[in-house]
Amino acid sequence: FLQSWLEGVSGGKCGGGWYDTLGTTPATYLVQARQTILGGATDSMLFNAGNLRERDPGLADADALREALPELLDLAENVKQRSLIGMSMYKPPHSSGEEEERVFEFVGMLGIPFVTCHEFPADAPAAFFSLHALQDEAFVDHLARYVRLGRPTLITDGLADRLRGSVDVDRKNVEILEVQQRPELIPQSISAKKLTSIRAAMTKPFSVNYKGPSSTALYYFDDGSWVLESYRKSPLTVTVNGKSVDLQANGWAQHWN
Repeated sequence: FLQSWLEGVSGGKCGGGWYDTLGTTPATYLVQARQTILGGATDSMLFNAGNLRERDPGLADADALREALPELLDLAENVKQRSLIGMSMYKPPHSSGEEEERVFEFVGMLGIPFVTCHEFPADAPAAFFSLHALQDEAFVDHLARYVRLGRPTLITDGLADRLRGSVDVDRKNVEILEVQQRPELIPQSISAKKLTSIRAAMTKPFSVNYKGPSSTALYYFDDGSWVLESYRKSPLTVTVNGKSVDLQANGWAQHWN
């Protein structure tokens, strides 16, 4: 989310992303590498040379990255040729989101393909909104109009509480995500039934069907290509458009058309 959002808000001037070895394993270090590429970065900076040469887990991370470079370069080439599509996640510039500050990271782990935006996504086929959106002075009017159009809308419980009486948050096209001021718990606390309901509503405009647990991410492209990421510590099997896919712990899968 962060890499892609910064690319948008900077008008494409951000360019690169950086990541470090702190608190990583070789598998999670490679997750960072892939996430930077999937976010649209054209360059990666490795922080820092001393850690990569001399310290655990830096040496093991460096070995893993060296081995993975061919597939990472291939991923970058494929991403460059396509555009991500999915639910728009709206974060206005200079918005903290109060107790929902890091919510985007964890909503991104619900297996719902997404794109980022820093301006209200009036034309988006589906969109997610959190307390961050209140930084936009025109947000309430924009959202009321968006909801009335019947478009799939996902909002946090905190935002729903603030909007009652101004926006009809009880319409059928509105799903409310229970955050309870603890965004980091979303992947663990959401029920399978609620996840299925939200995912079905928010992916319907994009003709993609994904079945799998939380703590996984689906990146979907305009030509039907996709990338899957698992943030789980054990292997699992998921399905994308009826195709069964095996994912290793902190592993990934890709399909290009």
